Amino acid sequence: MNKEEFKQTYFSIIIDNTLTEFDRDVLNRLYLPIIGRDSLNLYNYFYSILEVGLKQSSAILHEELLNNLEIDINKFIDSRSILEAIGLMDTYLLNDHYFYVIKKVLSAYEFFNDDTLPIILLQAVGKDKYEMLNMDFLLLGHDLSQAIKVSKSFDEVFKLEEEKKLLVNGVNTINNGINIHNANIDLNYLKMRLNSDDLIEQSQLDDNFYNQLIRYCFLYNLKVDEIYSLIRQSIDIRGIVDLKTLERLVAKNYTSKLGNHRYVPISVNKDLDERVKYFENTTPDTIIYTKYKNHLTSSEIKMFDEILKETNVSVGYLNATIVYIDKEKKGSIPSKNYYLKVINTWLRKGIISTSSIIDGSIDDIINTKTTRKTKKPVSKWYQNQQEMEKKEEPKTEINNEKLITIEELFKVDGDNNG
Repeated sequence: MNKEEFKQTYFSIIIDNTLTEFDRDVLNRLYLPIIGRDSLNLYNYFYSILEVGLKQSSAILHEELLNNLEIDINKFIDSRSILEAIGLMDTYLLNDHYFYVIKKVLSAYEFFNDDTLPIILLQAVGKDKYEMLNMDFLLLGHDLSQAIKVSKSFDEVFKLEEEKKLLVNGVNTINNGINIHNANIDLNYLKMRLNSDDLIEQSQLDDNFYNQLIRYCFLYNLKVDEIYSLIRQSIDIRGIVDLKTLERLVAKNYTSKLGNHRYVPISVNKDLDERVKYFENTTPDTIIYTKYKNHLTSSEIKMFDEILKETNVSVGYLNATIVYIDKEKKGSIPSKNYYLKVINTWLRKGIISTSSIIDGSIDDIINTKTTRKTKKPVSKWYQNQQEMEKKEEPKTEINNEKLITIEELFKVDGDNNG
């Protein structure tokens, strides 16, 4: 779909909330330094075109929106992408009709307690301005962090006869904060560029194709412009993207800039959930480089990509497996079959979560003997003799070093000696 065709497409707005004056204060003072004026104008415009009392607008031409805001398509896409990434809207496409689900801003308390938003705001406005905003919005007459919460819980007040999971129709209109699917790629922006490219056969742009692109961008550290350029170079005379050619070019591009990759060790909280989150959002190359200061080769990354496809495990599970196996291999990357054998064995044993691998409990599962033995009846005299011998035997202390924890396998706090 090219730019002119996009102008003739329709969109509808879905909003199930209203902005109070306090919400607008949060929007103008906390969100504006992050999203910029263009995104703020687009957000306010969406609220302005919905009639009072309605939750969904009628169909509106994108060309009308562009004319009213006096912006071009590129600026609109950039502004929309920022709102999506920051959690203020979601975009859905159904039969060439766009649905924009607009979400309410977080409260000031939610904003400053978010994991990421305060950091971005601090970078945008500086320390002095940030501290002033923090005091303006959160300063109360009492320090409630020292108080005891005495509110009743749900199950203390309401009693449910039967717990049921209900089917929910519709879309999520709640603002859950920043949306990070892949830090390297804005998938909506990439889709828009590919959909507007006349050289590419549009029928090829399905979910499987985009899933492959996401993996390439994540594993090979590619940006949108890079993967788009490589896709263009892989198009044959029919307009079809040759996947073998794309795979070769991706690997070649990675190798060509290998010496320029620099990964800064990330400080990770020792809490298990934080460590799992780190593994789920880190590439195998980063794991190896942070440990040994050596990058994976393009063929090794290709191997891990194939393992992800064949086993359907998460990136975090794969990374934890790499770290676990590295305890034995000492930096040597074994074969694909070796990894597949380990992963499939674990999956059959019920080890299906990343946390089971990195918290050390995997050893208990692996070492559990499942062989069932039939006990022969023994005399009471023999049983008494065994009990006497057990009392005389010295107790063997458990060697905690056998439990492989994440700190032993990989120092996630960045303090690496290897």
